[in-house]
Amino acid sequence: MRGGIMSLSNWVMVLVFISGLGGAIYLKLYQQHNRSEVPVAARDLPAFQLIHSEDLTLKSFPHFKLKPGFIPSKKDLIGHYALNKIPQGQPFQKEKVGPEVDSVYLAKACIINLPTAPKQIIGGTLEAGNSADLFFPERNDSSGTSPGYVFENILIMAVHNNQAYQQPASVRGALVIALPREYLNEFISHFTDESVYFILKRN
Repeated sequence: MRGGIMSLSNWVMVLVFISGLGGAIYLKLYQQHNRSEVPVAARDLPAFQLIHSEDLTLKSFPHFKLKPGFIPSKKDLIGHYALNKIPQGQPFQKEKVGPEVDSVYLAKACIINLPTAPKQIIGGTLEAGNSADLFFPERNDSSGTSPGYVFENILIMAVHNNQAYQQPASVRGALVIALPREYLNEFISHFTDESVYFILKRN
């Protein structure tokens, strides 16, 4: 600076500083005014937990922090269930929430993960929320003949590796079912890894 007059480079530095400060202020104001209150988990929710109103609280997020597919309303969550563990304070994503289910049925059921091959699925592609009959065909082994058995209207909670059902029969996925506890002992007595068939129910 000579004779009280700033050089061009100094003016440029001042303008850059002012521009950056203005941008930061604008961004702060933008984030403050472009926010949404969305439901989040009030506590850590385990997978396949039925979601009740007390499991939810509202939290404000700037729009840019909300991923596409977030669920904006409590009413779209209550009565549904988590497909994965949902950490406390985290918004719910559509792909991580199952359909609405019968709370009485779920309260009396145990959750079972079953390895499954495509050849064991009859009647179409299973999806979370479907009902299926579990069919155990007659089996002959060293202990004698085991008669066939059917468990009707079993809720499918989740389908893992869903694309496997479009692949050859050797490719295995898994189904998560909600089996009424009253059926558990009978189920165990019939179950072997590939002995069960799932027959999709058409509603």
